[in-house]
Amino acid sequence: MIINWNNRQEDDDYQLDVYRVYEELFSLKVHHGGWFTQFPDRIYKNDQICYVDLLNTEKFCVADVHAIAKELDYEGFNLHYHYLPPGEDLDFGIKPLSNHHNVLSLLRHLPNNR
Repeated sequence: MIINWNNRQEDDDYQLDVYRVYEELFSLKVHHGGWFTQFPDRIYKNDQICYVDLLNTEKFCVADVHAIAKELDYEGFNLHYHYLPPGEDLDFGIKPLSNHHNVLSLLRHLPNNR
């Protein structure tokens, strides 16, 4: 589970220098509250964006994803979590984020995209 983390909005002034020192830490850009348009050229409309900082690659798990959703007031809903690997599009590149294997797949993208 997440011990210490920061939930910020995009325009918040936040020092990310910590990532140079602690390579196991990363941030997630979270899009929520919107919906997907139809295929093809799918986009996620009317979403809100926040950033979750100071996540730890050595401890991050699906329970943390649930904790983030709860922090964003999405408790009691039937939720589905996804991530989009760098360079992919929403038509064919979106991946589930619902189990340990999915978390490991997400973390493989982090060395170049923290």
